[in-house]
Amino acid sequence: MAQCGYAIIIAQKEDAHALSVCREIEQLGTAIPLIIDAEDFPSKWQITLDIDDAGASAFTINVDDVEISDSQVTGAWYRRSFAHRVPNTSVEVHDFCRAEATTLFQSWTHALGARLINPRLHQISASHKPLQLLAALSVGLRVPATSMTNCSESVRRLKSRTNQMVYKAFSPIQLPMLIDTRVYSEELDEVLGKLRYAPVIFQERVEKRSELRVTIVDEQVFSAQVEPQHQEAELDWRIDLSADVRHHELPDEIRTKLFRLMRSLGLRYGAIDMAVTDQDEYVFFEVNPSGQFLFVEIQAEMPISNAVAKALCGCR
Repeated sequence: MAQCGYAIIIAQKEDAHALSVCREIEQLGTAIPLIIDAEDFPSKWQITLDIDDAGASAFTINVDDVEISDSQVTGAWYRRSFAHRVPNTSVEVHDFCRAEATTLFQSWTHALGARLINPRLHQISASHKPLQLLAALSVGLRVPATSMTNCSESVRRLKSRTNQMVYKAFSPIQLPMLIDTRVYSEELDEVLGKLRYAPVIFQERVEKRSELRVTIVDEQVFSAQVEPQHQEAELDWRIDLSADVRHHELPDEIRTKLFRLMRSLGLRYGAIDMAVTDQDEYVFFEVNPSGQFLFVEIQAEMPISNAVAKALCGCR
């Protein structure tokens, strides 16, 4: 089968997800897979934006001694991006070089438009959990009673309306450990005054019968049930590496609402965390626009890498 262009994955060379998708692209044989590391820009590869006097514009990238034109890119996946490496000079020069490199790099990803998983502006906005919850409500999904605030009085009001609360951060925190979802305890009442300096998400604690991880790639849905094996992972299954993962059949109504959610957020890919209650109610928690999927693919035997590969090759 003739190859029609390049399927680009923005990730580190050893990223397991990127390598898995690369293998699937190679098996499809319709595009050449290429992993490019954002850290290596601008030191090891180049981007050029040309605009001619007739108003036409196009990007070109030069990587591994290969020049790839804008028209040759069948698709791109913004898997992971890290800070650009620039020369170790003075702080001022270093920061200036990195800022300039970031501007051109991000402009290139924006210019990829709908070929990018996910389109850049949509990825950025959809990463904000308040917007996710509002979007979920707008499509009819059930979300927990929530207060996202730096006001201690708002926390006390939510607490008065719920039997038990949990709390979590707005964003992943770059620490050696995972900052997981935790139960709100009475002892925390004493430190609520410090809340004003770092807003927190507070939610009613949902009694779950099952945890769900729903991965969506364009029009494909891969729904898995996650059963933690350790009690300490009852609130957040991510801290249990031995959790059991198996297929879960989503009701058509929930599938439809999740598709509507993805469209409203402008996402082509998303890893969605939900739960099912004892009353068979589906509760939405969040969608990660760049969430992990290999653990679902391996344990629940779901061809997610293949779905991403087909999306990158234009096989939608």
